[in-house]
Amino acid sequence: MKMPKARFEINPAQTALLVIDMQQGFLRQDSPLLRPRGRDLIPDLNRLIEVCHQSGVAVFFTRHAFRSDLSDVGLYPEFL
Repeated sequence: MKMPKARFEINPAQTALLVIDMQQGFLRQDSPLLRPRGRDLIPDLNRLIEVCHQSGVAVFFTRHAFRSDLSDVGLYPEFL
């Protein structure tokens, strides 16, 4: 897959893609953080990840972790 022309310079040595919780928190049906259209993003995200890998851009995957009673979630739900 060819990388599309960027509107700005991308230096792979100084650029990274951070993929946050695309496996549970925003996608699982029983999650309080569920984003109803989250699954719609997966095909485009997979293409972006592939382009980053081919271009030498680092890709990092991470996830949110909260206690089961959500006592440590703080103000996070107010921003969803």
